[in-house]
Amino acid sequence: MDAKAFRDMAETQSQHWWFRARREILKDQIMRLKMRAGATILEIGAGTGGNLKMLATQGQLTAVEKDKFAREYAARQSGQTVLAGWLPENLPMQDTQYDLICLFDVLEHIEDDQSSLATLQSRLNTDGKLLITVPAYQWLFGHHDRILHHYRRYNLEGLRKLLASCGYQIDRASYFNTLLFPLIALVRLLESLSGSNRGVGDQTPKAPLNSLLYQIFRLELYLLRQLQLPFGTSIIICASIRR
Repeated sequence: MDAKAFRDMAETQSQHWWFRARREILKDQIMRLKMRAGATILEIGAGTGGNLKMLATQGQLTAVEKDKFAREYAARQSGQTVLAGWLPENLPMQDTQYDLICLFDVLEHIEDDQSSLATLQSRLNTDGKLLITVPAYQWLFGHHDRILHHYRRYNLEGLRKLLASCGYQIDRASYFNTLLFPLIALVRLLESLSGSNRGVGDQTPKAPLNSLLYQIFRLELYLLRQLQLPFGTSIIICASIRR
């Protein structure tokens, strides 16, 4: 991601409907893992730190980020230490293993996603979990993905196969951001057809609309407790080392 994208993220991550609702969904999913007290957590690709305060409530947190501006901003706003590093070849603290490793909309930024996932096996405890979110559907790839320097978007079956090829078993997998999918997909397709350079979600909407979108997206917190959602603009997968 370029400097502008990180600065935009820093400005919107606390109030934008997508960041707020996703953060609550992720917290709920982590709590449902029922990890031990004092569980060790690693977030790779912490960005400007929007998830760090939430993750710190769930265990002993280590955060890693490649970009210097994002790393320093994340440390200031969260009070957490954020280490320099990136996948697949330059993670710090090589001898440390974790109960939970989080990659929240990170894998699509990495050219060699397979090697990156394989590398993480050695960083998980025996019963550790890998929790991943990624954007869904390559046919939605557009300006928003390009300005964020995405290499790809994923489908659920393809991501399952990728993780299996790296020695993981899938514990839980679903699409999400399902309720707003028709609206987002329509806007993205119209942007592509028109050649627009204005990406969806680059700025926080006006308060009433922002609140409405937040409430709709947040409903999926409850749906994901019971269901595997059949489509959506994102995918969430929880995996562990195959035995």
